[in-house]
Amino acid sequence: MEENKRNEQETLDLILKIWALFLIGLHALGFIDESYFPGFRTEPLEREDIIWKAQRVIFFGIMCLGFLIDILQMRIERGKAYQFLFLSLVLSAASGYLSAYQYKIIATFFGVS
Repeated sequence: MEENKRNEQETLDLILKIWALFLIGLHALGFIDESYFPGFRTEPLEREDIIWKAQRVIFFGIMCLGFLIDILQMRIERGKAYQFLFLSLVLSAASGYLSAYQYKIIATFFGVS
């Protein structure tokens, strides 16, 4: 029984690390998007659509990983249900705006713009 708990915890740790890596990648893509294609728009520019598609794929990957994390946490402790699914939704949705504003602040500070 102790071996099973240890395996569940190791699996949860691994998925959490992958989730964090995906979130960092989504933030980096937003940063790159703002540096090459500044400004907000509803339709992508030519060649910007590749970045938008990659952001969508990573977004859905984060949502799936958040769901897997919640399933594992529910097996370990029932009170932690659906925390990461909600956290994934909020952080992934805000990542584009946060990375765009972060780029603008850094570019202004270093005089890149």
